[in-house]
Amino acid sequence: MKSLCFLSVFLVFLSNSWAAEPSLTSFCEHLDKTLRKVNSSAPTASCHSEKQKALYTRPTTYQGKTTSLLTPDEAQSLFKEMAAQDHIAFKFPVDGCFDRANEMTRLMLLKGIKPLKGFLSVREEKGGGYKHYLQLADKAKPDDPWRWTDHVAPVVMVQDKGKMVPYVIDPSAETKAVTFEQWKKNLSKHDKKIKLDTEIGRTGQYVIGSPLDMDFQDPAQVERLKTQIAKYKSYEQSKTGLNDYIGDELWDRDDTEGKLDAMSGGK
Repeated sequence: MKSLCFLSVFLVFLSNSWAAEPSLTSFCEHLDKTLRKVNSSAPTASCHSEKQKALYTRPTTYQGKTTSLLTPDEAQSLFKEMAAQDHIAFKFPVDGCFDRANEMTRLMLLKGIKPLKGFLSVREEKGGGYKHYLQLADKAKPDDPWRWTDHVAPVVMVQDKGKMVPYVIDPSAETKAVTFEQWKKNLSKHDKKIKLDTEIGRTGQYVIGSPLDMDFQDPAQVERLKTQIAKYKSYEQSKTGLNDYIGDELWDRDDTEGKLDAMSGGK
């Protein structure tokens, strides 16, 4: 396909350069038509196949931040595409949401979509520590849900019934794209006393309230992200993944006790 792209450009050059030669012009036109016919019957491919073509080009702003505006159907299609990324460990929700959110964001940016980040954070008790948690049901163990104090996922703006509404793309917790408010409700409805801080932050923002952003143009940061994504996928695929995660991740952290607390019921 790259050769066809080059030849088409070359033919335009020939036609312009040899306009005074009727026979050459006729030859160029005939060959150009032949190449166009071959090109139209071949599988579609970009001349610049190393870059994904931008699918959505409707920029907008939300709370002063530049993002992309999608239709409801486009948002659901985007959710399905992200959920199909089998290198991301959506079925290992115990940890890694920050990396999952960044990887989905990276993939969206390659498609020409600029998402924001949706954050939920449980407020600490006055004396420190946590008594309340975000919660996600574990289908394998209905009485033993996943619990966290913080969660994050990409957000896109959706034109819905004349209004611009933030929708969350979170295959680890949802089966479709949902509004930010519905996402918040789904993860906190089990506890009427839970108090949350929320934020729809910048595209590369790491955590709620943080000024630090990931630079998706930095090869070193992207490589680190890919390493993290692969690590969580290995936990997801292993029968001993949760134990491996605890051994690899928790015992080396200063906040081990708090993390284990968040993983209630043996999670």
